Amino acid sequence: MKKIIFFNSCKVWGGGEKWHLEMATEIAKKDYDVVIFGYKNSELIQKAKQNGLKTKEIKISNLSFLNIFKMFRLKRELRNENADILIMNLPSDVKTAGVMCRINKKTKIIYRRGSAIPIKNSILNRFIFNNVIDYIIANSEETKKTVLKNQIFKEDKIITIYNGINIDKYNNRNYELLYKRENNELIIGNAGRLSYQKNQFFLLDLADELKKNFINFKILIAGDGELKEKLLNEIKKRNLDNNIIFLGFVENIKSFMKSIDIFILPSHWEGFGYVMVEAMLSKKLVIAFNKSSNSEIVENNKTGYLVNYNNIYETYDKIIDFIKIDENIKENMGNYAKLYCEEKFSLEKSVEKFEKFINSI
Repeated sequence: MKKIIFFNSCKVWGGGEKWHLEMATEIAKKDYDVVIFGYKNSELIQKAKQNGLKTKEIKISNLSFLNIFKMFRLKRELRNENADILIMNLPSDVKTAGVMCRINKKTKIIYRRGSAIPIKNSILNRFIFNNVIDYIIANSEETKKTVLKNQIFKEDKIITIYNGINIDKYNNRNYELLYKRENNELIIGNAGRLSYQKNQFFLLDLADELKKNFINFKILIAGDGELKEKLLNEIKKRNLDNNIIFLGFVENIKSFMKSIDIFILPSHWEGFGYVMVEAMLSKKLVIAFNKSSNSEIVENNKTGYLVNYNNIYETYDKIIDFIKIDENIKENMGNYAKLYCEEKFSLEKSVEKFEKFINSI
């Protein structure tokens, strides 16, 4: 059976780390020899140990490829594992583990790309994509398109595998509401890292519009990040303290989704909007911009609404449409969204496609 290294040196927990953990765990159940290389004491390493996976702790930064001593230590670690497949999630890992593992001709080197941003056509990237990486796993068709944009990698070496979700685990997970509705108000939700990419300032503009039109609402925001203080200051400045509530990091995302009526994803870009799938599994309406990979998840007017990029007024109109539609129609949309996700984005299907892929290379 093949030996697989999942290499991810990210210090913090995110979508890429979740994918590595889930895929490594599921593949290990099928008797593949699996080891996770992760940043020392990171959440990925801790969760991997809890799942009974073999782990190796490393410290890699974006400039580690310039440290010859660190590179040769890493080479020794990788050589000792003698893996058939190396899967990485970060550009910094490709420049270190990928390069050092390339010496072993036996190992197939895979870069999992989870960001729908074009890759810079630099000399270093041309070298890496032409001489180090054998295959790319893209988390959406949109991500695949951005990889191909600068023509530095062959299309037939890229496979799209969606981020799967453990449907049974999610459906059977216990939850409790995180917010108690007051005066029949509309509850809008957003979950994600508080960063430029996730564009939470759009929600403040939306709150201004809703408040101006005397809509009774609350916006719940789950997550933490570098823009938290700026967002809080802006909320205070706009006098939106009574309309927007920050919940911080939420461990039980189902509790969050069950606490809201509408989930809004205003991201500037998304490789794969995993939280939209979680919202739809909870039968919640999703509103997102019609860009990036969002249309691969949301069926417009069926499971949710796709609106023009950064368009406050169109988003507002869709919210009003949702308020006005018959409760039976809302229920039917929710049921269809849940069924759609169960059929298209199950972890079981993602693992099946991944296993078929690694056995074909």
